[in-house]
Amino acid sequence: MVMRISAMGDRDVVQIDVLRLAPAPAAPDDARIEQVTRDTLGAMEAHGALAVSFVTPTHMADLNGQFRNRPQPTNVLSFMGDARDEHGRPLLGDVVVCPDVVEQEAVEQGKAAADHYVHMLVHGLLHLLGFDHENELDAEKMEARERDILGRLGIADPYRPNNNRTTSDYRTATDV
Repeated sequence: MVMRISAMGDRDVVQIDVLRLAPAPAAPDDARIEQVTRDTLGAMEAHGALAVSFVTPTHMADLNGQFRNRPQPTNVLSFMGDARDEHGRPLLGDVVVCPDVVEQEAVEQGKAAADHYVHMLVHGLLHLLGFDHENELDAEKMEARERDILGRLGIADPYRPNNNRTTSDYRTATDV
């Protein structure tokens, strides 16, 4: 199913195509995806069109193998766009989420699945905006942005010690 969300903000337009290609009972609904996207893009003074897809572990493993040479499912992948749509909006790219992995991680980390989904969306969106965590400095910058945006969305710091996990352990688990 594809749901297109077009929202006019104070000055920017955001278009989101949501594709639900896998069961995701705890995934955010379209209104929450719109809110998370608008808040994330707004915090970065960005706008544009993007897609958010929920896929099966098999599909995610195929994508991860093809584009990262890691043929196993992961929680979220981002694919940056570099064009403009027919209205001149930047095509920011695609955020691909694997519900099975996100929900399993939430259980393992003792987090609410809904909060972990939002974190993965914010994480993926920040990748579309050029953030990465390839080195410690970049990781610290990205995590600070995530904490700020998630705090605005009412979600606790996902990097605080939880279940004996460290920030470094978590970053490895969400290596996108």
